[in-house]
Amino acid sequence: GEEYLGLWRGDQPHTSGVLCWFNGDIYMGEFTEGGKFQGSGVYRYGDTGEFAGDVYRGSYIAGQRTGQGVYQFNPNGNRPQGGEYIGQWLKGKFHGLGVLRYKDGESFVGDWTHDLKNGLGRYTWGQDSGEIAGDYYQGEVVNGKIEGNGCYRTADGGYHKGCYVDGMREGWGIQRASDGTQHMGQWSRDKLNG
Repeated sequence: GEEYLGLWRGDQPHTSGVLCWFNGDIYMGEFTEGGKFQGSGVYRYGDTGEFAGDVYRGSYIAGQRTGQGVYQFNPNGNRPQGGEYIGQWLKGKFHGLGVLRYKDGESFVGDWTHDLKNGLGRYTWGQDSGEIAGDYYQGEVVNGKIEGNGCYRTADGGYHKGCYVDGMREGWGIQRASDGTQHMGQWSRDKLNG
């Protein structure tokens, strides 16, 4: 069940208003003549369900998040450990340029395709990532995985520049440790040949 406060045309919500569901979800914003979310709006999830406490603020086209928007994860929720996505959307998914940040400092800034990191970007590991906390990768990403040319920098100042396949060093690369030790050569499945 649901309750609507606002303008009606026939039996459909029209122009703008507030739509409330019995589960606690609320949408405040604009509607098409057919009653779909269209234009600017805010969708706040109720206290139950998978997205409990999450909030989206942004644009809609034909009832789906499309265009620019901000999605905030409930910091007390059981899904990602609090954080937000700021960027472009297409048909309800992260798509285009965007920033995803979590409260422990983990982040990805770059290109997205249908909710996956895809293209160029910078991924930083957060404080909850153990010994790789503070490390970051800058370069190409394919379907959410480090793949292509890029540079992985460690929090202590070391780095590896080269090619990656499926998240591992593969092919020609150069690695420099924080103490200045340097290795150049061919890598295979994350190991230096020779």
